[in-house]
Amino acid sequence: MVFKLIINVLLISFLSSNLKATEKMKTITCPLENATETAIDETTPNKTFYKEKLEYEISWGIMNVGKSFIHIDRTALIDGNTAYHMISKARTSGMVKKFYSVRDINESWPDVNFNRSYGYLKKLQEGKYFYNEWLVFDYENMTYRGEKLNKKNIVRKVKNKLQRDVHDVLSSLYYLRTLKLEQGKDVLVNVNTKRDWQLRVKVLKKEKIKTPFGRRKCIVVEPRVGNEGIFVPKEGKKMYVWLTDDKERIPVMLKAEIFIGSIKAELVKRKYE
Repeated sequence: MVFKLIINVLLISFLSSNLKATEKMKTITCPLENATETAIDETTPNKTFYKEKLEYEISWGIMNVGKSFIHIDRTALIDGNTAYHMISKARTSGMVKKFYSVRDINESWPDVNFNRSYGYLKKLQEGKYFYNEWLVFDYENMTYRGEKLNKKNIVRKVKNKLQRDVHDVLSSLYYLRTLKLEQGKDVLVNVNTKRDWQLRVKVLKKEKIKTPFGRRKCIVVEPRVGNEGIFVPKEGKKMYVWLTDDKERIPVMLKAEIFIGSIKAELVKRKYE
């Protein structure tokens, strides 16, 4: 349970289940995985993020418990629009891996302007827990559709209306990186995870902190309202994120309260590949 709260602070919140790890599970495929790959040019927005790969070490006190990665690896053509393909992975490490193995993959297809998401895919395998889900957002008809696969190997289809342009929980992180953040002001992000909701992020202060990349000036933000995902604290707990105070807004550190102490996710490597 401790690791369940720790490893996914940069990814998707967990649910509980009783699935045996040895069971063979189905898998589901998001239609966006087959989107035609396209090239970027000088006019493509937010090229700073293209091919960027961020690697985080996650610790609980003095114990290192896992790693997380976020990578934009290519662009794709979706409904005539150019989108980035984002992928994040999480896994346990060290002694924790021996008694609680985590292998999670989350994918997202945001518009290159980061104004909205065209869909997402998540494949979670955490100890005895297994869950797959994808959604595709159809803005021409203002609907979404998708599938979810549960522990009983049952695939259920979902479909409903959209109220507005939305982000998924992974693309919301990069949307925040594109904004001008002003101290004392809240940022609202429209998100859909099978229902529309708003994520509220409060911009708290500026602070200079020590990182593996030297001392960096950062903007500290705190998520206030949400459902599930990257910038969402557990109920009754607080979470703080340090973004570099420059045009790149690199998320260099995250701290979150849990039922015993707090956890920290620290950026240890940033490269382009």
